[in-house]
Amino acid sequence: MKIKILVGVLVVLIVLNLATVGSYVYLRWVKPPFREFPGFERPEMPRMHPRMRLDSKQREKMQGMRMKFFESVQPDQKRIGELRNEIFEMIQQDNVDTTAIDRKLGEIADLHKKIEMKAIEMLVRSRTFLSPQQFEFLYRMLDARPGGERPEPGMRRPEIDRFR
Repeated sequence: MKIKILVGVLVVLIVLNLATVGSYVYLRWVKPPFREFPGFERPEMPRMHPRMRLDSKQREKMQGMRMKFFESVQPDQKRIGELRNEIFEMIQQDNVDTTAIDRKLGEIADLHKKIEMKAIEMLVRSRTFLSPQQFEFLYRMLDARPGGERPEPGMRRPEIDRFR
């Protein structure tokens, strides 16, 4: 009776090990990498939408502006992360200094404002070389929110017709 139980347990463990090795082999070498949807490729930086129909000169200008923008905001984003870490460390202390936390939150808000101003400057500069249809498409693309979420009434961005 004990030998039958031991043999049964041994068979179950062997099957479990083979299933684990088989799963690893399948996921590692056979199955293609995960894609969020067919044709999805995550480039280093998102490319311009093909429906904008940019010519090569416009595409170069947009890519140059975007690269310059991302390079210019990278230190600010890094500093925001550092400030958030500092705030988290301050909160964990026994004696919480709320005025210091408030100063750090103000600095984070200033950095966010600086990043937003740079983004707005880039949008305004892009308007000089984009056609009205291309600019409208860019504006609507920027206005889109993940998951189809829309802001509360009264919080919506102005319609594109106001900019013509």
